[in-house]
Amino acid sequence: QLQDAILALRPGRVILNPGTESAALEQALTEAGIPWAHACTLVMLRTGQF
Repeated sequence: QLQDAILALRPGRVILNPGTESAALEQALTEAGIPWAHACTLVMLRTGQF
């Protein structure tokens, strides 16, 4: 499952681009202590936030 693979990687943060929201993934990330945000990666790159 994709969620298990993401959690196993222990990323520093996860960006959920518009349309990729998942309440189950958000909960799992929160429980694992992995920061996440609803944001647009392209906008973040353009504005120096990434």
